[in-house]
This record gives sequence, structure tokens and C-alpha cells, in this order.
Amino acid sequence: MKMKDYRQANKGKPFEDFLKFVHMQYQNTGIACVHKVPTEFIPIRDYKGKIVSCKVEEKSCVDYLGRYKSIPVAVEAKHESGSRINFHRVEPHQKDYMEDFCRDKSAVGIVIVSFGLRRFFAVPWPLWHTA
Repeated sequence: MKMKDYRQANKGKPFEDFLKFVHMQYQNTGIACVHKVPTEFIPIRDYKGKIVSCKVEEKSCVDYLGRYKSIPVAVEAKHESGSRINFHRVEPHQKDYMEDFCRDKSAVGIVIVSFGLRRFFAVPWPLWHTA
């Protein structure tokens, strides 16, 4: 039986908290309205009915959806612990969603990459997809 590596759990949480703060600032100034897309989970219960774990019910499309001014935006966030962008970290279902979302030429899809919360890059989806 393969043991779960809990060291990987929530490794991107500080980046997610940072993005939440940034999105609140944009919303407070009226520049943008962007919200986290929740992931649906199914609780796993033990024989007493206590929740002991959970599993993903349905994979989320991307991490954030909203608008910048009047432009629809889809944002996928990736936290890198190394020194290079790993272009393979976007899951196939996220890639499909971004492709579909960006078919509308007025919509913008971007992947925001954080390197240790010190350096950030916003990579437009058309560039990410061709890398």
C-alpha cells in the first residue's frame, strides 16, 4: 500500500492566500472581480460516521475565474519550488478548459507562476500552451 506524502499537502497555500489578498485589492478598487473556483470533495467516513479523509468529486476547471475591467479572465496558479517553470504542470482537463475559454478572442487565460513568493510571472495561455 502506497503511503500518502503529507509534506506535499497545502504547499501552495501561502501563494493562494497571497492571490486572495491581491484579488480583494483589485475588487476594492473596482479594477477586477476574480474569485477562486471551489473544488468539490466527497467526505470519506469511518465506521462511526466520522470524516477521516476526502476525495475530489470533480476536478476544477482552473483556479480562478472573473473579469478584469470588462474582460473575462481565467487564471491557473502554479507555485514552483525550483528555479524553472514546469510547463507540464497544467493538467489535461485544465488545458482543455483554457483552450475552450480562450476561443473567445475577448477572453484572457493566464497562468500565474510563483517562485517562493519572491518572483512572479503571468504567462498568457497562448504562450504557455506553445512552450
